[in-house]
Amino acid sequence: MRHNNKLFWSVPLFVGLFFSACGKRPIAKVDGIPIYSEDIKDEKGIQHAYGANYTDEEALLLLFQQKLREYVLLKKLSIKIREKDIEKEKERIDRETKAPEILNRVKAYFNKDKKRYLKAFVYPVLVSRLLEQTFYFDTTIQKKGYMLSREKFKALKEHPNMDIKNDSFYISLDLEKMEKENKGIPFVLPFYQMDSAVLRSLPLKGVYPEIIEDRLGYYILRKLDKKSKKFDGFFIRKRSFNKWFHDNIKDVKIEIFDKEMKNRVLSRAKGSYIEKLIIK
Repeated sequence: MRHNNKLFWSVPLFVGLFFSACGKRPIAKVDGIPIYSEDIKDEKGIQHAYGANYTDEEALLLLFQQKLREYVLLKKLSIKIREKDIEKEKERIDRETKAPEILNRVKAYFNKDKKRYLKAFVYPVLVSRLLEQTFYFDTTIQKKGYMLSREKFKALKEHPNMDIKNDSFYISLDLEKMEKENKGIPFVLPFYQMDSAVLRSLPLKGVYPEIIEDRLGYYILRKLDKKSKKFDGFFIRKRSFNKWFHDNIKDVKIEIFDKEMKNRVLSRAKGSYIEKLIIK
């Protein structure tokens, strides 16, 4: 889930980064933005560091996915990325990576070529992270669920003893049981946002004073036991990322200039959303 692209959003780093292939014929274009043979080579190198051996057409399909994410972030959401943002992302990746061996292999592939490393690896990671973060937590994009969660929260706070079992958004949770079944991850994690002191102070059927939010949705919770492990309440699911994403890229055109490559990509992408975007 990375992105490399020639941008025209006046970010200083990209002037040198994305125009380095000027004069060379691109292999393909996504919304007019070129992909060069060097981009395919670098994507294959990155995937090899992860233990996968990709063909040229498979690497190109990954680049299409990356560039489509970039298109939505920069053009549809109008989010700008600055040089310092990419530097900070590089530092974050170094600091937070769960797979240092793989990261070291990726860096070794680029052989201390910082510009190529930032372009082909760090920048696409940042694009994907910002795109998903914006989608899941922007209250404009999630407006319907966000507003409904506020309505449900207000109603339960005002009437904490109300019977809600027949509500279509009703949930019943036993965190102790979930912790055992899931070994504490990952579904239980959002509930650790709750303040233990606040939980202890709540009476039975007391409503937790904040809406708990994660990537899945909004939780309005009512305490049902003294140990603060059993709750009921409401769960309002957030919008589907895939549907929203596909709606935003449906008018993008993908051009592939090499006929043989186009045939291989079309064969590999048959039945996918990317096939529909490729100019035949």
